[in-house]
Parts: sequence; C-alpha cells; structure tokens
Amino acid sequence: HLLQFLPDYNQYKIILMHRDLRAIIQSQNKMLHLLGKENNEICEDYLAAVYQAHLAMVTNQLSEKANVQVLDITFEDLLKKPEVQIKKIGVFLTLDLPREKMQEVIETNLNHH
Repeated sequence: HLLQFLPDYNQYKIILMHRDLRAIIQSQNKMLHLLGKENNEICEDYLAAVYQAHLAMVTNQLSEKANVQVLDITFEDLLKKPEVQIKKIGVFLTLDLPREKMQEVIETNLNHH
C-alpha cells in the first residue's frame, strides 16, 4: 500500500470506510459469478482474516503518523443514516458540503449480501 510513501511535510485527512468483511467477500463472489469468472473457492474465513489483518496494519500505521487524521465511517451507518454521516464528513473536512446532493447519490440497494 502507498501509506508508507506519504510525505511527512503534508497534512492528510483520510476517510476510512468500514464494511462487514463477509459482506465484501460475498459481493465480490457475486460479481465474479455475474461476470462469468471462476471463483477460486478461497475459504471465506481465511480471506476475511487476511483482510482484517491488513486493515489492522493500515489502521496502526495511520495512528502513528502525526500528519494524518482519520475519520472512520461504516458502510452500514452511511446507508441507515446518511444525513448524520455526511454531516460528520463535512465537519471532519471543514467543508460546507452539498449534503442533499450527496444523499441523493447513495444507493441503498448496494447493500446486498
């Protein structure tokens, strides 16, 4: 990953979107099936463990960088209460975001698993 190459002389704000790892894997498998591609039948438990370990490593590295701020948002919360999450994002970025337009583009039907 590229985090290790971020120059220390810049300030960064990173929005880290979390989602249930099993839902991600199921979504990927469904996409592969729809594309007619073979699934390598990698054990979902193993793949979830690999993803989780990578996420823990990235989160740890981010927490050690003084020039990085992180906002954690969950995919599920964004779908359930988009207005709350969009407000959090605006506050975090110190921007007056077009909240209504942002809410319009959230596709709740993407929560398929």
